[in-house]
Amino acid sequence: MPPSNTGQVYFPITDQMVGPIRPSLLLLLGAVTCVLLIACTNLTNLMLARSAIWRTNIAVRLAFGAQRVHLLRQWLTESILLAIGGGLTGILIAIWGMDILKAWNPGYIPRLYSGSIDVWAMGFTLTL
Repeated sequence: MPPSNTGQVYFPITDQMVGPIRPSLLLLLGAVTCVLLIACTNLTNLMLARSAIWRTNIAVRLAFGAQRVHLLRQWLTESILLAIGGGLTGILIAIWGMDILKAWNPGYIPRLYSGSIDVWAMGFTLTL
């Protein structure tokens, strides 16, 4: 038997969670996406410039008799260390940014204090 209508009004949960600041959150999402794309583009340009320098470096090392396996191992080690360092720096910035946002508290961000940084999401991002 369906429940009787008791005169209650139901609202979507998204309206209850974000309320009237939904357009601001969507604008913030768009801005963060643009900044992320700009950062990825800059990183790609830096990697391309670095590969141009590495090309001559590798040619000189191969001319002196270095083995390709050793060069590949050195390149992979350097790339992995840079990636781990960048990932850990990003995690620290995220933690500090969340603390700063909670301390700043403009007052109109719903559920600000219930937000936290998800360890599983950070681990997945670091793995990538």
